[in-house]
Amino acid sequence: LMIQFGKEPNVFTYNSLLYGFCLLGQLDDAAKMFKSIADRDGVHDVTTYNILINGYCKNRMIDDAIWLFQEMHHEGLTPTTVTYSTLIGALCQGGRVRTAQKLFNEMQIHGLSPDLCSYSVLLDGLCKNGHIEEAMNVFKSVKSTELEANIEVFSILIDGMCRAGKLE
Repeated sequence: LMIQFGKEPNVFTYNSLLYGFCLLGQLDDAAKMFKSIADRDGVHDVTTYNILINGYCKNRMIDDAIWLFQEMHHEGLTPTTVTYSTLIGALCQGGRVRTAQKLFNEMQIHGLSPDLCSYSVLLDGLCKNGHIEEAMNVFKSVKSTELEANIEVFSILIDGMCRAGKLE
């Protein structure tokens, strides 16, 4: 429609449409649009990747999300803490906690400092998958940063400890 009125869509327009497809669970359409953006003007930004990665993760298409994450690297784009947190959360939900931990460590190796969301997602995944001791170690590492644990972090830990029967 925009093109019919002589207006060229830009990356923001494409990202909005991509987000809509993902929100509706229309991942095939989202993937086609992603490809058409590349074919048309070759412009993907980090947000474009994050939208589709999130869409894949929410629809339990984790391997597709990981593939796209790797493509992002090949394109020379730097993932953000949002990118990493999204993937870490999906990996944990899929029971792939070790891969999530590797990704969390990779984020730091690449110079990104985890934010409270990154820590929370990993803590939640560790707790829900029964890795309470490792969750406690991650919690200790939060305390060694400038970040301040909030109610969400404490709730995750308390819930995890209760489920594991560690009420001391």
